This record gives sequence, C-alpha cells and structure tokens, in this order.
Amino acid sequence: MAAPLIALGGTAAVTAIGRAMRLNANAIGFAFLIVVLAASIRGGLLGGMVASIAATLCYNYFFFPRLYTFTIHGPANWVALAAFLGTSVAVSRRGARLTVRRD
Repeated sequence: MAAPLIALGGTAAVTAIGRAMRLNANAIGFAFLIVVLAASIRGGLLGGMVASIAATLCYNYFFFPRLYTFTIHGPANWVALAAFLGTSVAVSRRGARLTVRRD
C-alpha cells in the first residue's frame, strides 16, 4: 500500500517544485517521467499506474494551456498520457521478469 502513496508524493513534489520555480512544461514532463519510472521500479504496476495517472492529471491541470482545467483535447496531452502509461507498464513488466529470473 506504500507504493501508491510514494507515487502520489513524488508527483506532488514535482508539481510543487515546478510551479514554484516556474519551469517549462518540457522540463516538468521529464521530471514526471522520472517519477513514473521510480514508482514502477519500486511499486510495480500499481505504483506505476498511480504515478502515471497522477502525473497526467497534474501535468494537464497545472502546465498545459488552458491552465486549471482537466480537458485532454490536444495531441500533447494524449502523448503525455500514453508515454507515462507505456513507461509504467514496460518498466514494471521488465522488473517482474528480472525478479523471476533472479529467483
């Protein structure tokens, strides 16, 4: 149960730092991707999926034009969601495969 909380905490930290430092959307996107990777490695598929969804929502709400709305209408929003979800699934599957081989 700790993995989703860590994923949410990481996403919240990136959002807060990005907003405070007024970073551009590209830098924030890469930072969210690192959170998704870390959550997928530490928390498996559940942690990665939670981080992916939280990162997509925060990215959309705080950093994409038409700020403070949850509208996913532009191609950039869909690409971000697909990248986060694809990364979390790929990394968690790879981690599971490595764990099985190690045992």
